[in-house]
Amino acid sequence: MMTANEIRDSYKKYFESKGHAIVASAPMVIKDDPTLMFTNAGMNQWKDVILGTRDPEPRRRADSQKCLRVSGKHNDLEEVGHDTYHHTMFEMLGNWSFGDYFKEGAIDMAWEYLVDVLGLNPADLYVTVFEGSPEENIPRDDEAASYWAKHVPADHIINGNKHDNFWEMGDTGPCGPCSEIHVDSRTPEEKAKVPGRELVNKDDPQVIEIWNLVFMQFNRKADGSLEKLSMNVIDTGMGFERLVRMLQGKHSNYDTDIFQPFIKEMERLTGKKYDGGEKTLENNVDVAMRVIADHIRAVAFSIADGQLPSNAKAGYVIRRILRRAVRFAYTFLDQKEAFIYKLIPTLIAEMGEAYPELPAQRELITRVIKEEEDSFLRTLDRGIRMLDDSMAALKAQGKTELAGADAFKLFDTYGFPLDLTELICRENGFTVDEDSFNVEMQKQKERARNAAAVENGDWMELKAGEQQFVGYDYSEYECHILRYRQVTQKKSTFYELVLDYTPFYGEMGGQVGDQGVLVSENETVEIIDTKRENGQSIHIVKKLPQDLEADFMACVDTDKREASAANHTATHLLDYALKQVLGDHVEQKGSFVSPDTLRFDFAHFQKVTDEELRQVERLVNDMIRQDLPLDEHRDTPMEEARKMGAIALFGEKYGDKVRVVRFGPSCEFCGGIHARSTGHIGMFKIVSEASVAAGIRRIEAKTGRETEELIYQMEDLERALESLFNNAKDLKGTILKYINEHDQLKKQVEGFQQQAIEAAKNKLLSQGRLVNGVKVFTTVVYVKPENAKDLAFKVRAAEPQSSLCVIGSIFEGKPMLNVAISDDLVKDHQLNAGQMVREAARLIQGGGGGQPHFANAGGKNPDGLSAAIDKVVELANL
Repeated sequence: MMTANEIRDSYKKYFESKGHAIVASAPMVIKDDPTLMFTNAGMNQWKDVILGTRDPEPRRRADSQKCLRVSGKHNDLEEVGHDTYHHTMFEMLGNWSFGDYFKEGAIDMAWEYLVDVLGLNPADLYVTVFEGSPEENIPRDDEAASYWAKHVPADHIINGNKHDNFWEMGDTGPCGPCSEIHVDSRTPEEKAKVPGRELVNKDDPQVIEIWNLVFMQFNRKADGSLEKLSMNVIDTGMGFERLVRMLQGKHSNYDTDIFQPFIKEMERLTGKKYDGGEKTLENNVDVAMRVIADHIRAVAFSIADGQLPSNAKAGYVIRRILRRAVRFAYTFLDQKEAFIYKLIPTLIAEMGEAYPELPAQRELITRVIKEEEDSFLRTLDRGIRMLDDSMAALKAQGKTELAGADAFKLFDTYGFPLDLTELICRENGFTVDEDSFNVEMQKQKERARNAAAVENGDWMELKAGEQQFVGYDYSEYECHILRYRQVTQKKSTFYELVLDYTPFYGEMGGQVGDQGVLVSENETVEIIDTKRENGQSIHIVKKLPQDLEADFMACVDTDKREASAANHTATHLLDYALKQVLGDHVEQKGSFVSPDTLRFDFAHFQKVTDEELRQVERLVNDMIRQDLPLDEHRDTPMEEARKMGAIALFGEKYGDKVRVVRFGPSCEFCGGIHARSTGHIGMFKIVSEASVAAGIRRIEAKTGRETEELIYQMEDLERALESLFNNAKDLKGTILKYINEHDQLKKQVEGFQQQAIEAAKNKLLSQGRLVNGVKVFTTVVYVKPENAKDLAFKVRAAEPQSSLCVIGSIFEGKPMLNVAISDDLVKDHQLNAGQMVREAARLIQGGGGGQPHFANAGGKNPDGLSAAIDKVVELANL
């Protein structure tokens, strides 16, 4: 039986034998395409080739592409673990033809590989072809059907509808009919009862699609119409996990050697047993192990590609995937401490050879996942306590259903999915109002959709041709508009222009896009930003030129560009200096440079000391003073660039030829705009260093004029301090003297406060009253909240048996309520200070909580404080 790694290799070798260039997988995280966060299909990295904006050579290519589908049109997240074949991260085996072979070649090669090379039984294979669309004037794909007829009988060729057999990249863009290959892996007895053709695309877990051959012929315009592409494109995608399942004779992807090593390790770590078999979909332990085995891959690969978990965009998706895995481990595998990070060695052992970014970043991946687990487990604990309080309140009110709004708050604030809330409620005899939860969820989705809604018009072609970027050599250049479109976002309208020649750098690699103007004989149009899309600079303007076909001069704002370039070059010098001072493990994990900002993220596992930062600054400034010239090498073959010592970044996609930028000892792959020499940076000064995630540090710095302004601010601050201390000659010594005097006075004040609290305690104890054998102490004091809390504990300690102490305090106009109860009343009378204070706090327009023996609450209405104290005594029911 072939292993998964052997199957992946056999695919590449087969298509290499058919003249395909075998290319590396693109990063799973997409950084420079505004329309996508993640690679969700093998063709993503070839969008610019398909759209005709990049050279299609080589015209035949193949690879194994790591993909992620968890959002938007392709959303498999909630299905993962509950069936045998859905995944978040998966590998897509693909082969492409750009204007070379088309339908016949793709079909013949697919059949030969599956049947002759891999040995699948032809009788188990079914294929689909597009049935046509009369409303769009597209006939049935008889051409593809005729080629399939060479290999399979007519009853194995099935018509497919537009949903299944017309592939589209999105609402607009390249599209075309497709032909799916399905495999029937049922038992002979099952096949005899129902023909496989009747189960194709019917969600049968054993009759599934493994390969989709897409025949791109059209471009979908914004108005919904179709136009022919300039060249026909073959784009195939075969699910690697499903293929391995077929070849290894399994009924579940999770029973293959792709996932079984993870499941075996989880069995060892948890002591739980994975049953598998027919009942596996009903077994929560099995579901949890499948979820974790899938999700660990998605999260680890994302981190390796430079996307850390966060609360925004792609980072939020990764955090959501990891938290889903954590709560399955917490709920069904009884893992109350960080657990998933322990599977990283297994992941590297199984996939590290095919994807070297995993072993190279083992420590970072491990640290980030563990920190995220620890954080979410603390959040889970807080959420569960909040849910416990809600259920206690429902019980007190005689209710059995948790409001949907409360369930949504748990979801929105603590990351509790609805099914986890329902599980905990069900275990305690409660239900959840799912309908109202869904209403709240829909409101949130609509808010997010409205905030992100972008409406793109069709590109209006003015002139044929491809864009040429001349910005490395020029800041002004003669040009014409090739095409333009209107874009509406958040009720604002602007226009995007593509020029035939442009000196404008489109935002990429952390460097902001250029600004400037487009000048013709009769007018000047401001370019407010430049983005990068499908390998081109897209120029953004608020209004269109009056004469779109005029001769223009594109002029970059050189002041802003040079400031950005200086900051970009400084990041290269900073990267080099950090490696010299901290070690070669330092690796860039992100950067942002603009005319006035330099931000650099890097892998390092402890705080950088002040002395180390000073060393880094000295190295960078020394290279600036040397005025090292820009040594640029364009279109350098990859191997030659590596021999030059150029540094490549994990998570970046490089072509066969790259641009190398060198400043003295600093040598990196880079496509950005740089200073002509390091002297143009002026000066470099670090202003902050901090942690942004586990194992990731961030340095922010200033250069050039920004450094001058920083020095002036420091001088102004020093002069102001000198003035405050009467221009003392020894400013530092004078300030230390004042601090010492302040500390001494503070200690005296604290001593007086303690004496006052002790006196208040004695007075309160003398004024206590006896109610049915319970000593009750109540008062209102005008002290700081912490002093009122201290007073309550002192009274409780002085009267440890059968005592109830309720202290209200007012400080700076804000009321505080403290409740302390002796342990015997908590135990014997089931008194709970937390519940009592929450109800009483309504009278001061506030809220709070705590433990059964002590709780407190703050509020807004001091006039209700006396009533709140009386309410606590009433609730004690003495």
